[in-house]
Amino acid sequence: MFGCIICYPLGIHIEPIPFYIRIKKNLNVTDSQGKVTKVESLFSGLKSNEACYIDEAIQLTGVFVCLSALRLSAGELLIIASSEAGKNSIDIYARRWEIETLFQCLKSRGFNLEDTHITEQSRVRKMVGVLAIAFCWSIKTGEWRCEQGETIRIKKHGRPQKSLFRHGLDLLQQIGLQTCHCLKRIRHCLKLLINQPYAPD
Repeated sequence: MFGCIICYPLGIHIEPIPFYIRIKKNLNVTDSQGKVTKVESLFSGLKSNEACYIDEAIQLTGVFVCLSALRLSAGELLIIASSEAGKNSIDIYARRWEIETLFQCLKSRGFNLEDTHITEQSRVRKMVGVLAIAFCWSIKTGEWRCEQGETIRIKKHGRPQKSLFRHGLDLLQQIGLQTCHCLKRIRHCLKLLINQPYAPD
């Protein structure tokens, strides 16, 4: 489980792979004394924006893991199970999640890279480079929209209706479809691409 080992051909070599994954708060875990409890109970005392980690290895579905948790500002628990001990599990998970978010935006949540069916390595490299620039442009455009008062609506559960990336990409797509009516906004968005500060007309 958790992709913690690789089995090479003939089963000759097994290599551990470090993992940092988010787990559900209602999972059962077993401590070093053999006591079974819900994982959320281990972190029930955490206050908003407070984090902690457990020194001892905890058994989770038959695998010994190290646990860290962060109480998010909305009150939800972010619990990370890792193969590695230490205080940095939350930070490492956050960095990996940023990478995963980027790939989601390049694929089904944004540019649909896979729909191009490009397989040649040099062409894939160029396409990813172009889309990486477009991704950054969308983020900057989303931030600019918020600065101009076009904020993202917050749903009842406390989460935004869409991401900054989607907020910016929606505008860029709208501009692409209505070029003749959006020349002023096109100019502002192009300034964001070359990192010039916004100056109102």
